[in-house]
Amino acid sequence: KKGMLDRAKKYAMIAGNNMYVQISMLASSLGLKVNRVKKDVKRMLRKGYYPEGFLDAGETTLMLSNDVFKQYEQTMKTADERRMEEAKNAALNDELLNEALSKLDPSMREEFAQMVGSGRDCISHLHSLNDDIPGESISRKLDSLEKTLMEIFRRLQEHPEQMNRMHKLMDYYLPTMIKLVEAYAEYDKVSNPGPDIISAKNEIEKTLDTINEAFVQLQNNLFRDSVWDVTTDAQVL
Repeated sequence: KKGMLDRAKKYAMIAGNNMYVQISMLASSLGLKVNRVKKDVKRMLRKGYYPEGFLDAGETTLMLSNDVFKQYEQTMKTADERRMEEAKNAALNDELLNEALSKLDPSMREEFAQMVGSGRDCISHLHSLNDDIPGESISRKLDSLEKTLMEIFRRLQEHPEQMNRMHKLMDYYLPTMIKLVEAYAEYDKVSNPGPDIISAKNEIEKTLDTINEAFVQLQNNLFRDSVWDVTTDAQVL
């Protein structure tokens, strides 16, 4: 019992103020096998050594307070909701894509499918880069870009006849945007950035604002024909 109590204290010390720690880190810190530590932790939890202790569903992380566990539950819930939404959007996009292809001349279907596929890849890569960049200001800009792009490609799949308006976006704006965000992500990893890096990051943020305005303008252009049709119908009525 004394040995178990001593190990429980060591586990808590390794967790520190974070009040959570990975089982693999405990094992590595004490020179023990992961399975041994996992069994040890389960036994301690059963015996009440950690009154507010929890082991996550995957049995990879020990949490030592209710607050940390609640944060973990909320994170998992948000992740599940996000995965469900992404799956729903993917299914919707596939349905829209197939419907769009059926409206096009066979000679244009391959180009259209490639255009939509490239757009999806770009949005996914942008989302991944955004996850890697912690700054709130830049994240808001990237969120806005992602939402606008998703709306553009959704609109394109609803009206594939608009694909001729997408070439400048595909050939220039998207590659330029991704290149700038990738550079920003690299600069953001520098622990002690000099004036040049700080200036470059500021310039990229300003340029992203300009690109976002261009995306919004393109989005409006894609809706313009339907707006005119609706306005005409309203006037006739």
